Amino acid sequence: MSTIVNMIDEDVDYRKVYREIDNLGDDEGQNKAPDIDFSSPGWTNPDSDKVEQLIKTDIKTLPKVAELKKSYDFKTKNKSFLELYRDLHSLGIKNNKFFLVIYDRSLIGVDPFSEALPLATKLRIIVECMRNPWYWLREICRVPQDGSAIEPGGGSEFMIDRTSAAAWYCFINHIDHYLCKPRQTGKTHCALSEIDYGYTFGCKSSTILFANKDAENNKMNLYRLKCHRDMLPSYMHMKTTIDMAGNLIKEKNSVTTIRNPVNNNNIKLLPRANSKDSAMTCGRGATSSLMYFDEWDFIPYQVEIMNSAAFAYSRASENAAKSGSLYSRIYSSTPLKTNIYYELPLMKL
Repeated sequence: MSTIVNMIDEDVDYRKVYREIDNLGDDEGQNKAPDIDFSSPGWTNPDSDKVEQLIKTDIKTLPKVAELKKSYDFKTKNKSFLELYRDLHSLGIKNNKFFLVIYDRSLIGVDPFSEALPLATKLRIIVECMRNPWYWLREICRVPQDGSAIEPGGGSEFMIDRTSAAAWYCFINHIDHYLCKPRQTGKTHCALSEIDYGYTFGCKSSTILFANKDAENNKMNLYRLKCHRDMLPSYMHMKTTIDMAGNLIKEKNSVTTIRNPVNNNNIKLLPRANSKDSAMTCGRGATSSLMYFDEWDFIPYQVEIMNSAAFAYSRASENAAKSGSLYSRIYSSTPLKTNIYYELPLMKL
């Protein structure tokens, strides 16, 4: 990787690893997740400086979530998650804190962007991200903001609401979902955060497809995705790796594609369909287990594209399920017209 982790220099005065935390919520008495034995088979040795070995680990070798004890991080600095908890709790919803889950309690209060993190802590963070997408969304994910540098820790934290929580729940559980909101309300960045997680941790050797109403917006979404990735902690960038022969392998990066050299995930852009025939051709070539259709209401011949891509997606999603990778079809759009849903017959919806 381009971000190979170096051992901490004891002579350097690093800033604090732990954030300042308040007393909101009480997590005393919660069960602690079992310690990770990094020397056991399948785990990266903590004395190694190659974090990508852990990223390449088959997700099936991770301790099963069902076997771990859940805790809830009420001390998170991402206040939007606490506000959502308060909203759901005030509405009487019992399942009101699933997005605050954490399995490794030693990470509560730890700043994942700190330059002073020891290697063992970075590995714990990566393991938590691999088995707990909510931790990644809450503590790791960053969203680009005007006037903020595209660098690790840049932009803003992910601001969750009931809409994005529902979308992420569907994404994690392999459910196709459609996000329709007004402009400038975060629907695109919500979808891109899902793709960012899948590209970094959730998928393995997968092809991810982007589609849009026009080529320029499609390219812009890929650029935004790259910004999301570049604002992750530097030890999660995965831009280079070393193969078995000792050769340096760099990521493939252009305005229309990007390939992760560590986990072999690949993002491609679907071309715009200008006729039904080209839409059918485009759909038949859409062999992917993770698809993102932005501005779905405005994509020409979108029904033809989806119908022709159905078989390819079905086969790709079955393979993804067998390998433990995420799979789903994500749709987002501004409304085509105000009352479109009320005008469509029930069977059409």
